[in-house]
Amino acid sequence: MKRLLVLAISCLVYVGTEIGHSFARAMGERVPSRCVVLLYHGMPKEVTGRFAKQLDILGQGATPVAADCRVPLQPLGDYVAVTFDDGLISFVDNALPELQRRRIPVTLFVVVGRLGAVPAWTRYSSETTWTSASSVPTGERMLTAEELKRLKGKVLIGSHSLTHARLADLDADKLEEEVEGSRRQLERIMGEDVTLFSFPYGAFSQEVLNHCHGYRRVFTIEPTLAFSDPEEFVSGRVAVDPTDWSLEFWLKLKGCYRWLPYAVAAKRKLRDLLRVHGFSSSPETAKHG
Repeated sequence: MKRLLVLAISCLVYVGTEIGHSFARAMGERVPSRCVVLLYHGMPKEVTGRFAKQLDILGQGATPVAADCRVPLQPLGDYVAVTFDDGLISFVDNALPELQRRRIPVTLFVVVGRLGAVPAWTRYSSETTWTSASSVPTGERMLTAEELKRLKGKVLIGSHSLTHARLADLDADKLEEEVEGSRRQLERIMGEDVTLFSFPYGAFSQEVLNHCHGYRRVFTIEPTLAFSDPEEFVSGRVAVDPTDWSLEFWLKLKGCYRWLPYAVAAKRKLRDLLRVHGFSSSPETAKHG
C-alpha cells in the first residue's frame, strides 16, 4: 500500500513538472536540465534480465553521464549517472557486461577494507535507501584487490569507506581512517586518484563532510536532483532495484521521487509537535490515555 501511495504521488510530481516546463517554454523561459544519480548494490543473476530492460528504458529517456561530471548540463535535457555501492562480485559478473554493451559509464564505490570478504551488511531496507529494497544476496563476496585492478579504465572507482561503518557515530581518528584512509588505500591499489565518496547507509554530518576534503564529490542516498552546479560537492542519489516496476523506474529516472525527503522531514516535525503537546502513538500512551 505504501509503495502504491509513493508511486501515485510521484506520478503527480511528474505531471506537475511537465506542466510547469510546458508553461515555461510557452513563456520563453529557460527550462533547466534534470539529472539523477541511480544507486544499485548487488546484481543477482536471476534479475539481470530486468536490469537490462531498465538500461534500455534509461537509454530512451535520458543521456548517461559519469558521476564525476563537472561540465554544465544543457537546458531541457534529462541526464543520469549510474552508481553501484559496496564492490560485490555480482557487479562484475552480471551488471558490468550489460552496461558495457550499451556504453553506459558507471561508478563503483568500494569498501576497500573488506575486499575478498563476505560482508556483514547484506540486507538493505526500503527505509534505509528511501525508495527501494536493494538486491544484496546473503553470502555474496566482495571483489578482491586483483579483480578490482582489472576494472581500471573500464569503471570509475570511488570509496565507500574502509569498513562500511556508520560515519556519523565515529570519533575523529576513526572517521579520518574510514574516509581519508580508504581513499589512500584505494589509490595504492588502482594507481590513480580517487575523487568520489559515498556515505555508508547514507549517514553523514557536518563533521563527516569536513573529513572529505580529499574528494571532489560525495554522494548521499537522498533522492534529489543532481549536478545542477558543475562544482556540486554533495550529490543525492535515488535507490533503484532490478525488481522495481517499469513505471517506478521511469519516475525515478525523471527525478520524481525528489519529494520524499521533504515528506519525511514534515512527518518528523509533525510527530515532534504532537509529542510536545502530549500526543503519542506509543502503547504506553494509549494505555494511560
